[in-house]
Amino acid sequence: MKRSDIKDLPDISLYRMENFLNVYQGSDGFNFYNLIKPINIFNSNNSSVDIIHSFLLHDSWTNISYKYYKTIDLWWFICLYNQISNPLDPIDPGTEIKILKSEYIGPVLAELKKQN
Repeated sequence: MKRSDIKDLPDISLYRMENFLNVYQGSDGFNFYNLIKPINIFNSNNSSVDIIHSFLLHDSWTNISYKYYKTIDLWWFICLYNQISNPLDPIDPGTEIKILKSEYIGPVLAELKKQN
């Protein structure tokens, strides 16, 4: 089932990762997200749709998300787009990552929703 099918949950931003994960109900009645099934996003390898970001010493995934998308909620998308499996691992300053241009985020997220 999808998060939106559970009426008792509060509304959240459309950009939150939880919207793209399946929700299951355990035998105890509690709901949980399936974190094992990955969300597959592959970067485009197309310089016309990407921006190159050079990681700075004090960068965080949320501040990079805000810088390019004006929301902190797409940090997970940036990680997946760059095949970062553990966002807690430190990134060396100067490491270049790809950022999908903001005008392409909506269509990509709409396609992801269809796959869920």
